[in-house]
Amino acid sequence: MNNNVFDVYEIAGINKFQIINAISKLVKGTHESLKYVNKKQKQNILIETDEVMPCNVDGEILEDRVFDFRMAPEKITIFNDKELIHKLIVNKVRKRTL
Repeated sequence: MNNNVFDVYEIAGINKFQIINAISKLVKGTHESLKYVNKKQKQNILIETDEVMPCNVDGEILEDRVFDFRMAPEKITIFNDKELIHKLIVNKVRKRTL
């Protein structure tokens, strides 16, 4: 079913043993039953970090500090800063000419 929203799960303030339990339940698909798991549905997700981090998007590894994911019917669109997009385009052109 495609309802055009991301399912976002938030866990905060738990100890190491609860993290292990949550991961185990996540693998089994039963994580929503945990009282410390909060589910939200969002049409967009903005991730901002202090340092550059990698992000796997549909098999492509992108690196940046800001990622803005937005739900779009029948596709995923990623809005990112112009510098990163330019870097990716230049790298693809270089790879093609080698």
